[in-house]
Amino acid sequence: MIQMGDNYNQLISAALASAPEDSDLADYARARRLMGMLQDPRLASEDQEARDVLNMRRSQIEAELTRLQSSPEVVAAFEQARSDALQQTFGAEADTVAQEYANYILSDDFQQSLQGLSSEAVAERVQTELMQLNAMNPALQAEVSESLQQQALIRAATEALTQPGEAGDQAEAGVAAAIESFLSYSQTAASTSRHTGNALRALSGGQHSLQEIGQAIARGTRNIRLDDMNNGMAQVRDYLNTLPEGLRRSSLEALAVMEGNGTLGSLIALGSVAGIARTDVPEPGDVGAWATLVGASADLVGNSNHLLRGVSHSQRIFDAMGASSMAQFMTRVGQTADRMDAFADLTINGARAADAINNGARFAARFPVFNGIAAGAGIVADGYAAYQEYQNEDNLGMAMRGVGLASGAASLAAITVMSGPAAPITLVGATVVGLTAWGIDAMWGESDLTGQIRQDLRALGISSQEENTFRDLTTRPVTRPQRGGGTQTHRVAVSDETIRSRAQQADNAQRVALINQYMDQWTDGDEETLIYNVLMDTPTANGEFLDLIEQLDTTTLASEMENSTRAVNLLERMGQAYLEAGREPGPAFSNYLERLATDHNASAIHSFLNRAPDEIQSAVPASVRRSMAESLMAGGTSGTEERAIYRLLNTASDAQFDTLVQEGGLDFLNQLYSELSETQSQGILRRLAQSDDSATQTLGRQFFRAVAREEGQGDAAYLAAGVLSGLSDAEIQALPRSTVQAMGQTMKSYWDSTIFGDSTSRSGFERLQRLGFQFY
Repeated sequence: MIQMGDNYNQLISAALASAPEDSDLADYARARRLMGMLQDPRLASEDQEARDVLNMRRSQIEAELTRLQSSPEVVAAFEQARSDALQQTFGAEADTVAQEYANYILSDDFQQSLQGLSSEAVAERVQTELMQLNAMNPALQAEVSESLQQQALIRAATEALTQPGEAGDQAEAGVAAAIESFLSYSQTAASTSRHTGNALRALSGGQHSLQEIGQAIARGTRNIRLDDMNNGMAQVRDYLNTLPEGLRRSSLEALAVMEGNGTLGSLIALGSVAGIARTDVPEPGDVGAWATLVGASADLVGNSNHLLRGVSHSQRIFDAMGASSMAQFMTRVGQTADRMDAFADLTINGARAADAINNGARFAARFPVFNGIAAGAGIVADGYAAYQEYQNEDNLGMAMRGVGLASGAASLAAITVMSGPAAPITLVGATVVGLTAWGIDAMWGESDLTGQIRQDLRALGISSQEENTFRDLTTRPVTRPQRGGGTQTHRVAVSDETIRSRAQQADNAQRVALINQYMDQWTDGDEETLIYNVLMDTPTANGEFLDLIEQLDTTTLASEMENSTRAVNLLERMGQAYLEAGREPGPAFSNYLERLATDHNASAIHSFLNRAPDEIQSAVPASVRRSMAESLMAGGTSGTEERAIYRLLNTASDAQFDTLVQEGGLDFLNQLYSELSETQSQGILRRLAQSDDSATQTLGRQFFRAVAREEGQGDAAYLAAGVLSGLSDAEIQALPRSTVQAMGQTMKSYWDSTIFGDSTSRSGFERLQRLGFQFY
C-alpha cells in the first residue's frame, strides 16, 4: 500500500502540474497550494505581508476549494490517478487482491485480532484497513464498511445479553418482543406448516401466552457464556428446564421449532439490536419482514446453536427491520433527528460538518455498548477519517512543515477523501497529498512571494470579484455627454456615510470584500472608522456578526484598530456574540487578542480585562494568555504592559493558571520575575504556592530557588516575606509544608547573614516559628 501511495502521489502531482491553464484542475491546484501555504508555519514567521494577504482571503479560498473539489473534472482526475496507481501496483491481480482483502476484513480472524483493544484502538485499526481497501476499490469498501457496521452492532448487542446491566436488560426485552412477534406471525401465516409443524400450532392451546414464552426464552439467553457460545442452545435449554412445568414445556417446544428452522440466531440478532436501539421489532402481520428473516435463516437449519449466527446474515436482518442501510436504520431510530443538532456546530475550517459526521460514530456515541468497529467503519464510509485521524500534524509527524507528504497514511486519507461513492468529502483544511509536489516549496523560492500569491488569487477570480464588490459599494456611476454627441460613463467615489449605509444592506460576503480591500493597504483614520462602523452595524441576531468575524482575518483587523477604545469594543462584541451563540470563542477571538499583544497594545488589553464580563474573560484559553504575556514581554515592558501581563495571569481560572505555568515552565516564570514588579511577582508566587496541583506547587518551589540562586538570597527573602504577608495563618498552614519551609529558611538565613539584621525577614520567619515551623 505504501508503494501504491507513492504511485498515486506521482500521478496526481503530474496531472495537477500539466493541467490546462484555464481548467478546473489547474484552479484546484492553485487553491490547494494557497491552502497549503496558509498551513505552513514558515509563512507567518518569514513573510508577514504574504500571510496577511493570504489569510484575509481564507474564506474565499475555502469556498473556491469546496466548489472545485466537487468539479467532475477534478473528481475524474483523482479517480483516474487512483485507478492507474492500482494497476501500476497490483496489475491484473488488482480485483482479486481487493476481494481477498475485503474477505479478510469481514472474517472471524480479523475480529479476533481486535480482541483486547480499546474502542479507540479498534476504530483506528478499522479505519486504516478500510482506507487501504478504499484505495483499491472504493465501491467494495463501501459494501464492506456497511456490512462491518451491521455486524458490529449485531455482535455487540447480542454479546450484551450475556452481561448484567441496563444494556443487557434492553437487549433481552428486544429479543423477547422479537420471539413473541415471530411466533404470532408463524401461527397465523398461510405458510406456517412449511416451517413450524404441529408443535408450534399446539402452543395456541397452551395456558401460557406467547409473550410469556418469548420472555422465558429471552431470559434463557442471558445464561449463555461468551467463552462457550457454540453450546448456546444447550445453555438456553438448561435455563428453561428450571421453569414451572407448563411454561417449561411450552418454551421448550417453541425453542425446538426455532432450532429446527434456524431462526433463533436471527431473532436474537434482530431483537437485541432493536432492544438496545429502542426501536420496534416487526409486527406479526409484517409478512415481508418475517419472510426475509426466515430466508436469512434457511441455510442455518441444524446448525443454529451459536448465539451469533445472525451476524452472517446482517444485511437481511437489517432488511427485515425496514433498513436497507445504516443510514436508514439511523433514521428509523431517530438518530439523525436527535443527534444532528449536537454536531451541527462542528466545522472543518469553516465548512459545515454535519453531513461529514458518520452514522456509525453517532450511533456509538448514543449507545456506548457498541464498540469501535461501528464507529471506525462509519467514519471511513464517509471519508471523515481523513480529517479526524490524519489532518493533525502530530499524527502525521511531518504534515504542514513544508517537507511534503510522500506516502503512507496521508496518501490513503487523500484517496479516501477524493475517491469512491462518498467522495469528494469537503475537507478544505486537510492538505494530505504531496505538498511538495504541488509546488508549495517552490513558492518559497520566489523573490516576491506576496506577488506570486496575488497572481494565484487573481487567476482564481478571487481578486477581481473582491475588487468589483468594493467598486460597487464605494463608487457610483456618472454619465456625461460627449462633444460631438453620445455619452460617457465613469464612476466617482461616494461619501463614507453612503458606503456605511450600503454595507448595512449588503451580505457578509460583500462586507468581507469591502473590509479586505481597505485592510489590504495602509488605512487612515477615516477608513479605520468606516471598518469599525461596518462591523458594529452588523446585527448579532442569527449569528450574522459572528459569521462575518469568522470570515475576516482578525489578526490584521486588530492591527488596523489603532484606537484602543474601538479595539476593545470589537473584542467585547466578539466575545458576547460567541456567548449568545452558546459557543466557546474560536480562533477569530484568540487571533485578535494575540495580535493586540504582538503589537504591544497593552492599553487595549488592560482595558478589556478591566471591562469585559467574567464569562468573556474566562473564555480566553490558557495557551493564548501565555502567548500574549510572552509577546508583551518581548523587547522590554512598560508599566502598562506589566499591569496587562499580571492581569492576564491573575484573571485566569485555577485550571488555566496551572496549565499556562506548567506549559511555560521555569523559563517563563523567570522571565515574568525579570519583567514584573516586586508586588506582582509576589502575587504570582503566592498563587503557585496555593495551587492544588502538585506539579504547579513543585514549579513554585523551583521558581523560588531559582530567584535565590540567580538574584541572591536577599531578593528571595523579600519575595517570600511579601508572599506570606498576604496570607492568613490558616492559609499559610494550608500551603505545602516544603514550600513554607523553604521560604522560612531563606528568610532566616538572610537575617543571620546581615550585620544589622533585616526586620522584614525576621518578622516573616518568626511568624512561621509561632505557627510551628522550625529553622536552623
